Amino acid sequence: MTCTELDVARAVAGGILPSPTTWMNAQYIACRISGVGCAWREGPQEYSVRDRNDWCSAIFLRRCLGLPLVWQHPPTGTLTSKYFGDNCCGYCLWSYVHSERDEPWGVFRVLDANAAMILASGECDTSPGVVIEPENCSATEIDGKKCLCEGLPKLLDHLAICSKGVWTRDGDVGVLVTEESE
Repeated sequence: MTCTELDVARAVAGGILPSPTTWMNAQYIACRISGVGCAWREGPQEYSVRDRNDWCSAIFLRRCLGLPLVWQHPPTGTLTSKYFGDNCCGYCLWSYVHSERDEPWGVFRVLDANAAMILASGECDTSPGVVIEPENCSATEIDGKKCLCEGLPKLLDHLAICSKGVWTRDGDVGVLVTEESE
């Protein structure tokens, strides 16, 4: 039987192969696409709420396929041709709901060897670059702080590699680094 890049990605997602796994000319690394539930955003000083039923739906997971993996968010908020060319290091080959974390994850095919080495250190996090229309959000207050309930994005633009994302909880970063199973 012939093994393909999709087989490798599915095996990483299922825990059969470690994250990262080297196969052919790339590394296959599991990364959180978005958290769900409630998180605190330091910059705008607001809570963000993402409904698991929306963000883990079959349609959202399908939208994640091909999602570019880039270094940091672009200054413009969404990718430009130049930013993509200068900063893209991989793309999402397989998306799934992580069985233990119950949030959308993807296995990214990382072609940039330096990026793969940094991701494998276990010290990176992820943050989705999205555009959410105002009519697809509702705002309220919790303890005097703004709380933004976010529906699905109009545009799922990229997944940024960052030092610490909004969805980091208890040191649980968005890049999965596992050991080889014995």
